[in-house]
Amino acid sequence: MASDERSPRPRVLFAWAGPLLIVSAAAAMACSAAFGWADPEIDGVLLSGMAFVALFVASFWVYASGALFSGVVLALVFRRWRWSAAGGLCALVVGVPMLAGGLGARRVPADTPGTRLTVMSMNLLYGSGSVDEFFRQVDEIDPDVLVLQEYTDAFARVCESELLGRYPHAVLIPSGGAFGQATFSRLGFVETPRRFPRTEIKPTRGWPAQTEVMVRVGEREVSVVNVHLLPPTGFTMVMDQHRMASGLVDAYGDEDRAIVLAGDFNSNERGLPVRRVLRSGFESVFSEFGVGLGATWPRTGLLRHLPGTRLDHVLYRGARLRLLDQGVGGDFGSDHRPVWATFLVDP
Repeated sequence: MASDERSPRPRVLFAWAGPLLIVSAAAAMACSAAFGWADPEIDGVLLSGMAFVALFVASFWVYASGALFSGVVLALVFRRWRWSAAGGLCALVVGVPMLAGGLGARRVPADTPGTRLTVMSMNLLYGSGSVDEFFRQVDEIDPDVLVLQEYTDAFARVCESELLGRYPHAVLIPSGGAFGQATFSRLGFVETPRRFPRTEIKPTRGWPAQTEVMVRVGEREVSVVNVHLLPPTGFTMVMDQHRMASGLVDAYGDEDRAIVLAGDFNSNERGLPVRRVLRSGFESVFSEFGVGLGATWPRTGLLRHLPGTRLDHVLYRGARLRLLDQGVGGDFGSDHRPVWATFLVDP
């Protein structure tokens, strides 16, 4: 009899698993979204820790959504109808926009007359990707401006001469670490390229290489900025990542001219670093036209088989730029996939 009295307990515990998943997932996503909309100044250990957690949840929104959906299924199995209805409503609110993306966007017809500009960004993982696959990706997209992050001395020795043969205008800042950069362009530079954004905001560790080039596209001048924000791998790095995002806003947020920011932001569109830039008037090409996750990271190891997140972006602003197309490239041995966008530059 004693064993019979205890037998319902596991069932009761499983019956509460669904509501627990629903509440935990919904609370995590709500807190992450609220933190992003509050837009606090990230300074100090406490806010840095909160910012990291909020960014983690925002970046891996698909897993939180999966936990929410699992909670709904468990609630249905154990006939907790109110919990399943509440969880299902939450799943619709967070899941449909995440997967639908730009399904309703009004595209510019591909045959619209005008001058095109294609910008492509690739993170090279310390230059360790496959050279053949790298050039295959470049050949497939055929960008006018190619921005590279984690551009190392070793990669430069192997590929720089061929790249310069294709793209004679370049800004080259190779490094032995993760923050070398290079920008290659077949379009001539209108003025001397700039290094670091023109801003008074300074990260604690200083600005790693961020370069801006201005190219002439038809009758217009367009600035292309090669962006690589610090990864949030420590309290100071979290603060500096946010300072760099604020620096981009300070440098380019009030500009009326045509500007393209392309690179590795180490944050997706829901994360506060990218959200700050978008709030300043920039548009995300993926948010405008993309469907699904558009994940670009991670692409190495066992994690590449799981849904990832989108850390690489092309953002733009300026009335003279109209988005024609955008996309995510394939794997080429890096832990990131390339991203690219094609714009119509109005005269």
